[in-house]
Amino acid sequence: MRKTIDLGDRRMYSGETAKEIVEDIQSCGIFVAELPLEDYIAQTKALALKFHGVELDISGDTLEDRCENLLQSLLDVGLGRIVSQDGVEESSKRR
Repeated sequence: MRKTIDLGDRRMYSGETAKEIVEDIQSCGIFVAELPLEDYIAQTKALALKFHGVELDISGDTLEDRCENLLQSLLDVGLGRIVSQDGVEESSKRR
């Protein structure tokens, strides 16, 4: 099932898997589109701490696990929300 995430930057990011969503987010970033995905995830964690004062969980045994934990952390701290395919909000968490 395809999920769409709103990170409050006037864009919607979507994919069938957490990895696809993180890749979609990365593709819109300035100076990060060419980074290996692992490096992008680590950079996102560092920037969330620096600019928002929040610690994101990027743990996991596989890259897909780390992407899932990153996205869930963004939702848990209120930096994003999940929207359905028709644009109806599924989760109202948002900072």
